[in-house]
Amino acid sequence: MQKLGCRLTAYPIHRHRFWRCQQHHRAGAQARRGGSQIQGGGLALGYHNHDIEFFKFQGAPVLDYIFAHSDPHNLVGELDTYWVHYGGGDCVEWCRKLRGRLPFIHLKDYAITLERKATYCEIGAGTLPFRRIIDEAERSGCEWFIVEQDICPRNPFDSLQESFDYLKANLVS
Repeated sequence: MQKLGCRLTAYPIHRHRFWRCQQHHRAGAQARRGGSQIQGGGLALGYHNHDIEFFKFQGAPVLDYIFAHSDPHNLVGELDTYWVHYGGGDCVEWCRKLRGRLPFIHLKDYAITLERKATYCEIGAGTLPFRRIIDEAERSGCEWFIVEQDICPRNPFDSLQESFDYLKANLVS
């Protein structure tokens, strides 16, 4: 990573391992250890969430536990807006919670199909309040806004263009 000039990397916990171990505090411990190990090399470890981190542990989402029990110098957030919302969290509030430790964010929009199923969609075509999300992420120190769409309803380059056009027209000063 240093040869590439990257200073950020991210770690998502594997969904099946998370459920299989039934000891959700392990996610925090693993992230703390990993972040501590690479921090000395000038790198920052980001924790990339999915919906599973909104499972309640000790009365709060596991994601709260992971960040509450880690050093901000060793573990930063790489929020994924789709999965925060899908898991029942508030994207704007999570940007606020991670103030000072949110160098990057995955922007993914969330929509509901006519069959009442959650789906990915282009930025601006779904339900997420991106102006508020981006404003709060910027206040939290976010440097990298990464448009990500796991599944595209048509040609991926057309989907990317639609997201780019929306961001440029509505969110870039």
